[in-house]
Amino acid sequence: MLTNRSIVGVAATDHGIEVVNSPIIHGLRMYVIVGASHGCELIHLRTRGESFKAERVYVSKNLSNHHGKVVRFGEHHFGFGENHGRLCQNFSSGELVWSE
Repeated sequence: MLTNRSIVGVAATDHGIEVVNSPIIHGLRMYVIVGASHGCELIHLRTRGESFKAERVYVSKNLSNHHGKVVRFGEHHFGFGENHGRLCQNFSSGELVWSE
């Protein structure tokens, strides 16, 4: 896409299912959640001068959620994971803190 200040590109990922959740943005990190056992991932945007690079921090199956209801509070995500029920996941590492 062309804007009055730059060109924006998108590298689309095919999850094989509709993606309903909105990403959770915190600083330069973007957390995305997909259902149907696809899981979640954390992406870190690194900037250098006028350019940037998207780096995958982790991919996890701990929190696979199709219709949202995932919130970030401090360094944790709380939500309903298809494989774990209600759970708490560490935002930075993706590690499961607790689940029911």
